[in-house]
Amino acid sequence: MNAVIYTRVSHANQADKGSSIPVQKTQLEAYAASKGMVIVGSYEDQAYTGRNFDRPGYKQMLSEAQSKEVKAVLVYSLSRFGRNTVAVLEQVNELKSKGISFHALDVGVDTASPIGAVFLTIVAALAQLESDQTSKRIRDVQSDRKSKGSTYCGNPPLGFRNNGRELIQVPSEIEVVRTIFSLKSEGKTLNEIAKHLNRSKIKGKNGGSFQPATITKILNNKIYEIL
Repeated sequence: MNAVIYTRVSHANQADKGSSIPVQKTQLEAYAASKGMVIVGSYEDQAYTGRNFDRPGYKQMLSEAQSKEVKAVLVYSLSRFGRNTVAVLEQVNELKSKGISFHALDVGVDTASPIGAVFLTIVAALAQLESDQTSKRIRDVQSDRKSKGSTYCGNPPLGFRNNGRELIQVPSEIEVVRTIFSLKSEGKTLNEIAKHLNRSKIKGKNGGSFQPATITKILNNKIYEIL
């Protein structure tokens, strides 16, 4: 049976939790071998949200599935596939219409079986609940700050500017942040990331070069988890 691997990370902190793209691929390759599947493709999306499926890697996978005679899509975890229950089930049903089964390694979902399809509905709902709760906590904190007239103090981090009351995203800087997250998820060291940015003549917040210590601060800054 021909199968493809799909992996995703939304931010660099996931690499520290053992779910970097290389880790995901290794686990999925072992799973495929245990099932007698032949991997005919591997697709990935780095620094993309799980709330929707508007992702280049995923779209490419769908477009090439027929020509590669794909019969199974393998993901490391359901949350890596998607966090919106309706969207997840729509995509799984689309795969099913093409004769492709869906396998999520972390929860043991295999939609080739009726029980697996039902179980998928349950775990997809739980994944969305977790995501919704996180988003609500962020909104609550922001709302509380505004109600108290709080302003953001200190120098804004890379990717943001301060308008006097709150942080506003700077698109060009956000792209640099996404690049840092992506390189970290690939397993690059702090030194390698800094060298890559400096060789590419990408400047830091104040126009300076990047150092390993700077990269560490960015990777550990909780503000980027909401991107």
